[in-house]
Amino acid sequence: MTPADYIAFVTRQSSHDPNDRQRAAALGLMAEAGEVAGLYERALRAGQPPVDPDALAKELGDCLFYWTLGNDPDSAERELAAVWDKTHTEATNERRILLTTAHPMRLPYLPSIELALYPIFIGATWLGLTVGEVAARNVAKLEKRNAEGSITDRSRRTP
Repeated sequence: MTPADYIAFVTRQSSHDPNDRQRAAALGLMAEAGEVAGLYERALRAGQPPVDPDALAKELGDCLFYWTLGNDPDSAERELAAVWDKTHTEATNERRILLTTAHPMRLPYLPSIELALYPIFIGATWLGLTVGEVAARNVAKLEKRNAEGSITDRSRRTP
């Protein structure tokens, strides 16, 4: 899988109206970042056992999904390519690239969605994974849910 493949997957997978994708991405990224924080909070509450690496990788994959959804495909591909299969050591200078190539925001309520890739990259590195591996796990998880029919648009369900 390449960054372009992942971007195409996210585009196909999203059921959001194209006019609402940036807002959906910002809200989704905040929700998923909260899931990551929740893993750590529960670990702290329970006496600081290690966070489950598989659960963390899944949540980082969800963060990556929304990060990708909220970015222009060309910019997303360039930024993903900078970190896709690199370790933190190999990408020491990539942080500078990620922080300086972010394009001007199209909407004022999304001040830094482009910059959210770096924490995802660091989280993947802590797990010994690359961003590409996190993306592949995310695709596998979502394809499994699609096959099971367990992904539905809950907001449109009637009680």
